[in-house]
Amino acid sequence: MRIAGLSRANKKDIERCYDAVRHAQLSRIHTFLASSDIHLEHKLGISRAECVSISSEMVAFAKTMCDDIEFSPEDVRPMAPPWLGLGLGLGLGFGFGLGFGRGRTPPWPRPG
Repeated sequence: MRIAGLSRANKKDIERCYDAVRHAQLSRIHTFLASSDIHLEHKLGISRAECVSISSEMVAFAKTMCDDIEFSPEDVRPMAPPWLGLGLGLGLGFGFGLGFGRGRTPPWPRPG
């Protein structure tokens, strides 16, 4: 059985998350960061570039503790597909999964 912990994308939360799951035979850290324009501007006060940088740094930090990492862009619905593609590229580079909340679907049409 895999045990996953959920944490915000900051070092203190990721460390606490790992402490909670580290004794499991299979463990995962799932971290997230706000990604919509409204969240970036009003909640975090950071730019899109800073969001990508922080996401990348926190995934790399989590990978120092655990091999199984997932990342979710919080409030992905209003996020433009090119930015999501960049997030997927980061995921491929670091070898982590990209998560979407249950019931969420991308705001752009699906192929086929």
